[in-house]
Amino acid sequence: MSDGPFKSPLPQDCWRPVLERAENEGFTIEQLQEAIPLALAAECRDLPDGFLDRAKRTLESARQPSLGLPDETNAVDALADAAEGNPLAQILARWVEDALASSITSDDATLDVLTAALRQCWSERARSMEEHAQREATDRHIAPRVRERLNHSAPSDEQLRKVAKGILRVEGESVPRSAPKHTEIEDGPAIESGADET
Repeated sequence: MSDGPFKSPLPQDCWRPVLERAENEGFTIEQLQEAIPLALAAECRDLPDGFLDRAKRTLESARQPSLGLPDETNAVDALADAAEGNPLAQILARWVEDALASSITSDDATLDVLTAALRQCWSERARSMEEHAQREATDRHIAPRVRERLNHSAPSDEQLRKVAKGILRVEGESVPRSAPKHTEIEDGPAIESGADET
């Protein structure tokens, strides 16, 4: 039996808390937003060993050819090979290639590229979570609500850059490994005081 258009699997397990908060309106948008940087950081921790360092060296090779680093074409190909099988690494490798093609020479090139990769990662994961929610609850037709809540929770460029700085350990930034639990929230939104009793 076909799943119809809803074929995207749930992204890595690190996105489960985000999806759970998107589905459950007992969580505020702010509480949903708390979980997103953590999921992005968790994906970064799952990058292949040394991948970010390799991406940084590849970008630096364009800025400082005197370092004797491998030429850009070979370095980009090697980066793409190292990214195989890891969705975020593949996104990052493409952004590195685009940056080199654009002759990016900024001292913050690695930070810029990682921020752009995180933006694309978020966009793709949000769509996957929406599709997964609909596939898992076809009787409730919750995808539009999940989509709306994820759209309202989308991290800003500034927030994405802050996550990127935390991953790269720039300016003392860091990303916590877990969000507040909010254990009092289990079954949906609280009933407003003063509501009519039935």
